[in-house]
Amino acid sequence: MAGNYPLQVTDLAGRSITIEREPQRIILGDSRYIYALGILNKDNPVRHVVGMLSDLKDLDYGSYQQYRQRFPEIDSVAGVGMASADSFSVEAVLTLQADLAIFSVDGHGPGARHKQIIDQLQRAGVKVVFIDFRNDPLVNTPKSMRVLGQVLGREAQADAFLDFYDRELQRVAMGLKEAGEDAPEVFLHSRVGLNDSCCETMAKGMMATFIDEAGGDNMARLLVPGSAGVMNPEYLLTHQPDLYVATAIGSPRELQATDSHQAPPFISLGAGVSEQQARASFRRALGLTGSEPVLQH
Repeated sequence: MAGNYPLQVTDLAGRSITIEREPQRIILGDSRYIYALGILNKDNPVRHVVGMLSDLKDLDYGSYQQYRQRFPEIDSVAGVGMASADSFSVEAVLTLQADLAIFSVDGHGPGARHKQIIDQLQRAGVKVVFIDFRNDPLVNTPKSMRVLGQVLGREAQADAFLDFYDRELQRVAMGLKEAGEDAPEVFLHSRVGLNDSCCETMAKGMMATFIDEAGGDNMARLLVPGSAGVMNPEYLLTHQPDLYVATAIGSPRELQATDSHQAPPFISLGAGVSEQQARASFRRALGLTGSEPVLQH
């Protein structure tokens, strides 16, 4: 269903934007926003996307391959940067004659604080809309999907998703209410094996939000300043949590290009990762220096 253009929306940075017509040439400031577009346009989420950061191949190679198989035109989407605002090319966006840029408030690609980039794009007639699935996911995911539904003329699809999203959250909330147990102390080990040091964690926002919402006591909350940081493995050994939760890396292309002895030392899950590969990656992660005592707990 087409949107009622022109329309005015308020994005997740609190900015009011007027969209005169349905966007035809879209830039994604985080290539993984293609997943959100897939919810709103199941027939072809790549339609109208002319440029995006090139990090999807590196961060979620398995999903990229699945999109490529179903929507081969994804290979024609131009790269406008890698995984940071510093790599973002305004010139490439202008060459592509984009009329809409979808950016994260704070994350990969340009954010709300990158005023010079935003001003350049807006002066060239590119509408910039900020969304957020990262900093406050439970609160801002519904808001972001609603904004995208409005801007892209897909409000019915956004409403259907939000109804589903709300029902599933209520199911989880009711289950937790019925459980009524004391909050277990939880350590969230982020991106196991990506770095040599141990142990990266999240204290606020991002995945930490889900621990809080599920009734856990995130031990990093009072120890790590900001949203994320590193906790000392010796501290974890002397203050062992009740629960250890690790996050995987996704489905890196290295899984396709190397044998099991050369595979990267992190946990791999998701699209394109077989059960055998996932189990093998978990065993490798168990052997990481500094991680083994925590993981075995």
